[in-house]
Amino acid sequence: MFAVFKFNEILKNIEDCIFEKLTKDAQIFKNAKFYFVDFTIDENKFEKWIVDNEDSSFSLV
Repeated sequence: MFAVFKFNEILKNIEDCIFEKLTKDAQIFKNAKFYFVDFTIDENKFEKWIVDNEDSSFSLV
């Protein structure tokens, strides 16, 4: 299990870099769970990240 915690606002490009890093790690650790925990939002928001290892396409659902 991997988790990244966000306590302060960060730039969108930094957030994109975090997503890319987790995506690369997901290709190495295929059975692991990855979480991006954002403490800066007030409501509960759950997004599922889809990583397709065969053609290396990545998306946020």
